[in-house]
Amino acid sequence: TPDNAPAATPKRAASTSGLVGSGITVILTGGANSETYHVISKDPTCSEGLTGDNSFGNQYSEKGKADNELSSLQLIIDDKNAAKKGTDKFSISVGFGKLLGGKTYNISTRDNNTGFKPEGSGKATLRENGRTSTVVVEGKTAGGVGISASITCNKIMTANGIQ
Repeated sequence: TPDNAPAATPKRAASTSGLVGSGITVILTGGANSETYHVISKDPTCSEGLTGDNSFGNQYSEKGKADNELSSLQLIIDDKNAAKKGTDKFSISVGFGKLLGGKTYNISTRDNNTGFKPEGSGKATLRENGRTSTVVVEGKTAGGVGISASITCNKIMTANGIQ
C-alpha cells in the first residue's frame, strides 16, 4: 500500500516479527510510481540456493493489483557471501499493476545474466540476525528512477524446504 511518507532510505522493512513470511518496503524516487510501498506476505518470499549454490533471492507476486499498487518484487543475488559485505552484482525488478504487462523498474548488474541486458547500478546488502535475514537494495535504473528496497525474511525457502 503506498503512503505519502517522504522518500527516505529504508533501514528495515515493516515490522514482521511473529509473521511466517516476509515484510517488504519499496521506495521509488522518480517515475510514474514514485511513492513508498509496504507489503507483508504471510507466505515466505525469500530463498537461498534456488538459483545457484550460494544465491539469495526474493519472489513476491500478487495478482489483482491496480496500476498504482506494488504487485511484484523479484531479486536475485548470485553470491550471498559477497552480499554480506555489499555487492553490486544483483538483479531486481519491481512491478506495479498487472503481473504481465504492468509497469516495471529494473536494475540488472549480475555476471552471466542470461536473458537480461545489463542496466542500472546499485548495491545489495544482506544482514543475517539469528533466524531473520534482511536484504537492502539501493540503486538507480538506467532511466534514473531510484529504487530503495528492504526485505525482511522470517522464513526462507531452500531446496530442503522452508527454514
